[in-house]
Amino acid sequence: MGERWARWGYGYQDKVATERILDALRTDLIDGTEEFEGVRLADLGAGRVDDFVLVWKGSVEGNSIRWSAAATDWLWRDLIGASGLLRELADGWMALRDRWTGRTVRVGFHTNRPASNAIHHAQLVPSFGVAEFVDEYWHLGPDAADSQQVRNAWGKIAEHVSLVGSELSDFVAHCILTFGQAEPPGAGPDTLDRRHYLKQFDSLHKAIATWITNNPDDEFLEREYLFAAIGLRLKRSGLIQRFPEPDIPYEKNHAAADRLTALVDAIPGGYLAITGAAGTGKSTLVQDVLTDSTHPYFVPYYAFLPSTDGNRDRAEALTIFQDVVARLDRFDSTRSSLGVSDLAQGRDALGRHMSSANQRYVLDGHKTILLIDGLDHVMREVNLQMPVLNELPHPDEVPDGFLIILSSQPQALLPGVVSAAVAATVAEDRRRLEVDGLSRAEVHRLVSKLSRPTTGEERDLLHSASLGNPLILTYLLLLFVRSEGASVMAAIELAGDYEGDIERYYQDRLSVSLQDGETRRLLGLLCRAAPTLPVHWLAEWPEKEAIEDIYQGLLAPFVRVQDGLLTFIHDSLVAFLKSETRSRLPGRDAFDDEQRFYSSLADRSNGRPCLDPVGRARVVFLTRAKRHADVLEQLSSDWLRAAMHGFLPYAHLSPILLAGHAAASALDRWGDTLRLLLLSHELERRTSRVDAASLADSLLALDDPQLALSQIKSENRLLAGRG
Repeated sequence: MGERWARWGYGYQDKVATERILDALRTDLIDGTEEFEGVRLADLGAGRVDDFVLVWKGSVEGNSIRWSAAATDWLWRDLIGASGLLRELADGWMALRDRWTGRTVRVGFHTNRPASNAIHHAQLVPSFGVAEFVDEYWHLGPDAADSQQVRNAWGKIAEHVSLVGSELSDFVAHCILTFGQAEPPGAGPDTLDRRHYLKQFDSLHKAIATWITNNPDDEFLEREYLFAAIGLRLKRSGLIQRFPEPDIPYEKNHAAADRLTALVDAIPGGYLAITGAAGTGKSTLVQDVLTDSTHPYFVPYYAFLPSTDGNRDRAEALTIFQDVVARLDRFDSTRSSLGVSDLAQGRDALGRHMSSANQRYVLDGHKTILLIDGLDHVMREVNLQMPVLNELPHPDEVPDGFLIILSSQPQALLPGVVSAAVAATVAEDRRRLEVDGLSRAEVHRLVSKLSRPTTGEERDLLHSASLGNPLILTYLLLLFVRSEGASVMAAIELAGDYEGDIERYYQDRLSVSLQDGETRRLLGLLCRAAPTLPVHWLAEWPEKEAIEDIYQGLLAPFVRVQDGLLTFIHDSLVAFLKSETRSRLPGRDAFDDEQRFYSSLADRSNGRPCLDPVGRARVVFLTRAKRHADVLEQLSSDWLRAAMHGFLPYAHLSPILLAGHAAASALDRWGDTLRLLLLSHELERRTSRVDAASLADSLLALDDPQLALSQIKSENRLLAGRG
């Protein structure tokens, strides 16, 4: 407690700790590894490097801080004299090494006092000033090729710290000495980025002081607490940004690939549009062309991914700023603030990175390429807070060296959907690539890979019926392959000819059936339940006979049943059905319709365990129906414990826990937020069935949040081997 009270009157160490913690959190965000675990304050097991100890999964860093108003120079006697600093650092290094076996141990020394430049024959190391030796030799460590004077200096240091040979070299390599350090947070220009950083610094500094007061018997601040203290919520981090291998048979569109390569090479910066009908392979094409070593600064952002429940969140402008800026930070670390907490900060950060990209382009000729794919899916989402369509930079703001590729169906790039300036720019022929279907030869090559043989004439028929669109070709080929007796002509007659407009194609196939109210309602439920459509669940619906009729007479060309799961072959049909099954009555709110459908799905999926995909999908349905209280009731102790007992991968649990956080936030139920945060943290780290289940049960049984917080920390240290 004496150490803790000393911090109040000697606030520099908390300021230095705050700055160093922010550095660690920033690296954690940029790398995306979540290696950083937290910080120990006043760690009495760390010797004299106990001011704060940073903990990563694979390493530990103890720190010692010496601040003085007089700021006199550090002399050799201060470092290796009778009460020299280096012995304290070495002792702390060894203490941490003994305690944290298996982890790399570093120690850091911070002081505002400068290192002395004085050289005097009577000082302990007569040949060098402290400043010269630290600057020139400390980071290199002892070396057999050193001059005699340098070897003599290392000998004095070795004698003082009682380390020799490899142990001395190891200590020096893991000991960072910082003299003349300015008082954090230092000075800087008055920019929006700087103001955000200062706000984060002050928030964390105050949070550390508050935590010390409120937790006298604890010493470890978790990573989640630190991020929350600076106002960053990590629920949108770690988005997958790779388009999956298509279910549609893939054959490279060589003409489109060559044209895209030429456009990327020819355009120095600004906007470039990749457009085409659904199913033409735009997303896969751009990814294939740009994901190679010739484009080291390629940042793809997919506003839509097939079979992913988090697409609505991807369509928000704040999400794209948070994700894209974090990855651009890896190329250029000039930003001071961490993450992106609002749209203004996102715009500012993207502007900074565009400016840095321009400088990089001038120096090495490499463009930074930002791909924003799936804007047509964004425009179909209803009731978004701030869609990414509204936050595309003005063309005049995008410099040479920064290329923004918009990949979408054409309707998303019209004025009124995007800004008039962006629409006009991407309408220019030199900035637009229309992806057509595969060539006749490419269709022949693709069809020849089928298990069923075809003639050249049949392949020509397939090309003509599909116009080379890989999606329509998939519909045709699945019908052809599905039945041994089916001919190519029969498949074409059933699936129909494609004339270049996917909406018109679906209208021709489905419009008559959609006029029937019962069919329209069932199709509305099926398309919104996708991708979670197990056949055994559908067989429990009261309309199961009607669903079978819909499958046989309507959906067979456009869906597949595999491993007991009914899936739509392409999300363009899902999007079409969502739009067509909403009410056409004037004045009806489309979002109300969405809630009504999802509420019905939630009721139909009630009572299923967490191990069942339908049970987990119910959390998504409840979330989209805005039934927040029901979400929190679903995420009960028993329901989640069953998943832990079944060792359900954390990747399956994470989305539903995030939905719980959103529900608790909407209802302002802090206790549920804490419960889910702690449970999420422990689920991710669980090591055995018994430990995870008993810990979850004990937490969920507690009504007192502070008691819950104390218990999770003590039990977590035991589980992680810290105690």
